[in-house]
Amino acid sequence: MITSQSNNASKNFISASSIRFIITIALFLILIQRAVYAQEQNMTLDKWWRYGWTEGIGIDKEGNYLYLVYGAMLRVYDITDRYNPVPVKDVPVDVDSWGTRLFIGGDYLYLNSNTGLWIFNISDRKNPAIIGHYNNYSWCEYGNVYVENNHAYISTCQNGLVILNISNKSNPVKVSIWDLPDTRFNKVIVKNRTAFILDSYNDKIFIGNISNPNTPYIITEINLSDAAPSDIDLWSNYLFITNKPIYSSGEEWKNASLIIVNVSDSSNPVILHKCEEGWDTDSGWSYIK
Repeated sequence: MITSQSNNASKNFISASSIRFIITIALFLILIQRAVYAQEQNMTLDKWWRYGWTEGIGIDKEGNYLYLVYGAMLRVYDITDRYNPVPVKDVPVDVDSWGTRLFIGGDYLYLNSNTGLWIFNISDRKNPAIIGHYNNYSWCEYGNVYVENNHAYISTCQNGLVILNISNKSNPVKVSIWDLPDTRFNKVIVKNRTAFILDSYNDKIFIGNISNPNTPYIITEINLSDAAPSDIDLWSNYLFITNKPIYSSGEEWKNASLIIVNVSDSSNPVILHKCEEGWDTDSGWSYIK
């Protein structure tokens, strides 16, 4: 009798353990499912890039609406609550999101894509409307568009800098193409009719005078020989250049992830500082701690 009771107890114990195990696994799977769903429905802004969902992204001047290109859509999000972006609208547009770039100026959004430049009126922030399109130029993957006054400047890598007159936004007109031999126009920023152009192929930053968009010319250049500049941005009189030390062959750039240049005198730019920290050699991205 003792042996029989022991065997029965053992069977009951195994059965109970199995049930508990199954319940635990089920709960675990439910939690994972809910976590994934929550992540998809409430993706915070810092994760959009991380998941590679988009290439072109921009925010309106008030900072309340975010626009991003996803597939063949321009998506609008209300970001009043930064940690809870709310989808507002999808606007179909004939583009592939890969390699696109956005520029927002006032009530207009400019989208540089594989099918050309698209111009949207966003005076109603929730309802972007296509009002113009121009596609007579050679598109460059990741080439950007920058707008100042009535001109749009489009970087097209080895095909130069395309300059459009957009005073009539429903009918952009090509003014000129600024092309330099053996030069890549990877990105352009314009301030007060001065253009700052990244040539990551030749490790240079060109500074140009575009007062007359028909005849732009080089003022000077910042030679970053043997570095690996990957991006530029301008704030006040300072140009910020991100660098990829892992691809830099020059010793002075081996640990420089960010280069800061004073460009208050556009004819005489001065390198102020090279930030030699924050480089993640495993991921290959530049960042500053």
